[in-house]
Amino acid sequence: MYGPYTDKLPNSKFVDYDNPIIKYDFQEEVKGYETPWSVASFYLMYDSIRVKQPPVSMEDFENYWKANPGKFTISNDFSGYTLLKSWLIELAGGAGALDGKFDQDKYDKYSSRLWTWLNKNKQYFWKKGETFPATNTAVSQMFGNGELDFGLSFGVSEIDLKVNEGVLPATTKPLILKAGSIQNANYIGITYNSAEKAAAMVVCNFLISPEAQAKKADLSFSGARPVLAYNKLSKEDQAMFDKLTTIKYGLQPADLKGRTIKEPAPPYMIKMTEDFRKYVIEAK
Repeated sequence: MYGPYTDKLPNSKFVDYDNPIIKYDFQEEVKGYETPWSVASFYLMYDSIRVKQPPVSMEDFENYWKANPGKFTISNDFSGYTLLKSWLIELAGGAGALDGKFDQDKYDKYSSRLWTWLNKNKQYFWKKGETFPATNTAVSQMFGNGELDFGLSFGVSEIDLKVNEGVLPATTKPLILKAGSIQNANYIGITYNSAEKAAAMVVCNFLISPEAQAKKADLSFSGARPVLAYNKLSKEDQAMFDKLTTIKYGLQPADLKGRTIKEPAPPYMIKMTEDFRKYVIEAK
């Protein structure tokens, strides 16, 4: 990566670098090498008409699956692995338990318990746990048509967007797991050997401008969470955000207060990707 360079971006002064979700990318401090451009929060979606008492803890889910077989699955992609990490964090003791560098001993201890638990219960999954959807897109479609009781999401406004599109019912609600909500930021970087570093920085600077961030946060566009600190903006720029339509059905700031989790170090994801296939998908 080329850098550090973000101190050269005029709009960087508006970025909320005090937010650890923005300051750290998978436990690594970005140190001016990456430009953040939106924040994501992991949660589950459910229809409050179909699911009266949504499960939160792993024990809750086990009871729910037994009472409602075939209505749950895990996508074999980033979203599904984030769900697995959420459960791994619950087993490890909750938010902050996996902060810092990758710990092989912790991973071995808690992942083995996770695989045992999943194998015990996957008989109650969609298609009896004999197969898992390749993408979260497939899970979302099955949730939308009622085949599944839960969907997976990172977009705080996804429920609103899909309710407005008629894809999901207005009774859809967000569900944060017992461990909390794993959060991360999306970033733009510049390769060290780029021949157009100045042009790339112009693009990065535009993406963190109040105008671009307000457009991205607009529910009619993507409804993404901005990376700017509201109190660093001018009155005029604050007004742009103030007039945006607020989230009605999706995650509210109050839902996330005190319940956020930084993304664990990359090896947790890499190893879970391999081990989920080896110890759960292919397990007999």
